[in-house]
Amino acid sequence: MNDLIAVDLGNSRAKFGRFTDQPGYPFLLSMCADETPDLRKMQTWLAEQFTESTNPLNWLLAKTGGVHEERLRDWIRTNRGNDTVDSVVWTDLPMRLEVEFPEKTGIDRLLAAYGAIRWRALPENAAPFDAQLPMLVIDVGTAITVDLVSADGVFCGGAILPGLSATAAALARISSRLPEPNVADIPFAVYPGRTTEEALAAGVYWGAVGAIRQCYELVCSSLGSFHQRPLRLPLFFTGGGGAGVLRNGLAFSLPSDFLIELPELVLAGIALTFRR
Repeated sequence: MNDLIAVDLGNSRAKFGRFTDQPGYPFLLSMCADETPDLRKMQTWLAEQFTESTNPLNWLLAKTGGVHEERLRDWIRTNRGNDTVDSVVWTDLPMRLEVEFPEKTGIDRLLAAYGAIRWRALPENAAPFDAQLPMLVIDVGTAITVDLVSADGVFCGGAILPGLSATAAALARISSRLPEPNVADIPFAVYPGRTTEEALAAGVYWGAVGAIRQCYELVCSSLGSFHQRPLRLPLFFTGGGGAGVLRNGLAFSLPSDFLIELPELVLAGIALTFRR
């Protein structure tokens, strides 16, 4: 089968991942993140990937934000007329959803959850985890989503909070005297902050870590009467908005081997859906 180009059309950028049709969990061969409106990075990346082959590609698009889907479809029609293009929607995922309006749930949240379910089910990954316990899937981007997936693979909804950049920008709008911390420069925030900039960074960083930790504690509390303490739920981190640095903050209070960072979990979820 021809290679798959999985596409995550987010709020501020588009992410492209190349996969081959191999058995097992999908292996990401290469990826590209493009913030340019005319998709210049994507075009350069495709040229590098397929310089020796003109075989048709299969494109599967997941629209998770405001990046314009039609612009990409126009480019594919114009430049790669033999390729196939399709979109993934919530009904394509073989996963039960216990939410009130599944059609309004972000497809990126569902794809990340499905990718985590399949990753945990792999024989080489399943051993450390209690199969009777649920898991949390944290996608860090423009917003941070903290979603609960039951032990039997049901998507149960979760929490949505501002991403690190959105929180930093909101603080800067409160007062002209408050600088906007650069979240790209927050590999880890110290507390207490000894300058206004350090204090703002600490609030942005530890506020997000604390919110995730509280969601974790709420789930553990609901399970406490049925399971022997201490509970160890796996937490999956993905996204390009600081997933790794938030994972490091949680590692202060939770077992680090249960904090799994899979940066391209949404793209893997798209590939898994395509294989069906």
